[in-house]
Amino acid sequence: PEQVRAGNPEYERARRLMAAEANAAIAGAFEGGAAEVFVNDSHGGFRNMPPDLLDARAQAIQGKPRYLSMVAGVELGVDGVCFIGYHARSRAHGILAHTINSFAFARIALNGRELGEAGIYGALAGAYG
Repeated sequence: PEQVRAGNPEYERARRLMAAEANAAIAGAFEGGAAEVFVNDSHGGFRNMPPDLLDARAQAIQGKPRYLSMVAGVELGVDGVCFIGYHARSRAHGILAHTINSFAFARIALNGRELGEAGIYGALAGAYG
């Protein structure tokens, strides 16, 4: 839990690690032929990854409020999404298991299938094309 709460050394370390993970995905996307890449910071207040540590070729989307929450930017027209660092869904075994809000949702299902945030926001991104 210390890695996701501001104000302690583990949080600062986790911010750098997440930026490095994002940079690996950015590099892979460009190597795979992407023309542009958006990095959507999607934890808590949506301002976790230090933008100055991100590959300058990518555009960072940070802060609230934002249309489409964790997939803000898909409305601009994207060909694919990649979810990195997502936690386990609510009531599952895994890191910081919750869905969207630790207190509001015990279960979210789409077409009878229980989903976590990656599934929910993947479906939303798919709805945009």
